[in-house]
Amino acid sequence: MLPNLETKANLATAHIIRNAGGVVTDDVIRSILISQRLTPPPTGTREIAVFHHTGCGMTLFTSEKLRTKITTETPSFAEHDGDVEASVRKDVNILKDSPLILPETVITGWIYEIDTGKVREVV
Repeated sequence: MLPNLETKANLATAHIIRNAGGVVTDDVIRSILISQRLTPPPTGTREIAVFHHTGCGMTLFTSEKLRTKITTETPSFAEHDGDVEASVRKDVNILKDSPLILPETVITGWIYEIDTGKVREVV
């Protein structure tokens, strides 16, 4: 479910990539690379909006054994420690620093506040 966003995104042509925790992984970068380079302009992705949300279930694991197992198998999980704003900033920086993302790409980061239904731009 997408929040009612007041952004310039055209959801009919948006390429939406979702994963648990919303973290940027190699698979996310691969999907963006395909979207940018194999989809001809003007529909090729030239803007990326990273969205995370408050109350993320990925931050609720309390069993150290389970957390250790997941972080061993999925290293990016360890980087989502509950600080949603820091996580958004980190993911935006990963994308901006990636040599695989086209340099002219506009990259922004947002947080969806579950309690209020509001979206705020972080970066």
